[in-house]
Amino acid sequence: MSILKTPLISQSQLICRQFRDVDELNELLNTYREVQVEPLSLEPFQANFYQMDLNALTLIFAEGFSPVNLRGARKSGYTQFGIFLQLGENPTFVHQQSVNIHTLCGFDASRGSDNIYPANMVLGEIQVRQDLLESTLISMRRDDLDAQFFQREFIYLPTTLSIYRSYMQELLHLVKQRSPLLKRSDYCQLIIGDLLPLLIDAIPRQKHDYQLPPLPTQRSKLVYRARDYIHAHIHQPLTLKELYTVLGVSRRTLFYNFESIFGVTPMEYIKAQRLQGARRSLKQADPKATNIASIAYDWGFYNSGYFAKAYKGMFNELPSQTLGLRN
Repeated sequence: MSILKTPLISQSQLICRQFRDVDELNELLNTYREVQVEPLSLEPFQANFYQMDLNALTLIFAEGFSPVNLRGARKSGYTQFGIFLQLGENPTFVHQQSVNIHTLCGFDASRGSDNIYPANMVLGEIQVRQDLLESTLISMRRDDLDAQFFQREFIYLPTTLSIYRSYMQELLHLVKQRSPLLKRSDYCQLIIGDLLPLLIDAIPRQKHDYQLPPLPTQRSKLVYRARDYIHAHIHQPLTLKELYTVLGVSRRTLFYNFESIFGVTPMEYIKAQRLQGARRSLKQADPKATNIASIAYDWGFYNSGYFAKAYKGMFNELPSQTLGLRN
């Protein structure tokens, strides 16, 4: 039962979509904030996205079957709280810091997002309008959750997140089933009134009762530096030797650290980013005045046959098919 006087709504707005094209997912996400999802591997991209808009509170669920790097801005005027409902075997990073299934993250509104999500991940997130968050904190007498707390970005709650996580899992089930309950305004009012208090109750009042994140490791700092260097030189010939020389590490160190965080080798990552860039260029091009070989060359592929094969492997279609979508 709700303990708050919650904002009135008539009906939720529900989005349920499956994506095989990361650009289509980015187009949807950029309706609400400036953000970019970037595939990390050469495997075909696949993700499911669910969103339920309840006016002052928005629920977002993402099922990712491919590893990605999400970067961008937060939604203005809202504070977001994210938890993992499922994590794969590979590590997950938020702002260069390793997180796990017991992490509550994303609530520093002054930061942008820079998150590495592994394959087989399920994320549950709520975006809370600032006035609702503030009124809830006042009503629950949680003055301990002050400006200093919200600068932390994430905390570990290994023993207190279970009830909130179970509630989020039930909501995900209802959303995926497009339950008729979600069309009832009274049920949506219950969600608004119950969900945020459940989350706040999961955060202990005493700081010593929850764990703060460790500082970023030298390993994660190195890999993020490598990523940024790659993107700054994505249109230029880039060798592995140049990369590890610029970073001041050995080839073995670069490979080990890159694979342990991104799940792919540096050259696989470079190839994936270049293929994705070529795909965007093909989508934007005039098919009657475009030479596919020229676009491939611009993105570092100098053999047309190799480019076509690699492109088909990542996107399940030939470059000419992508270009022909504009006809």
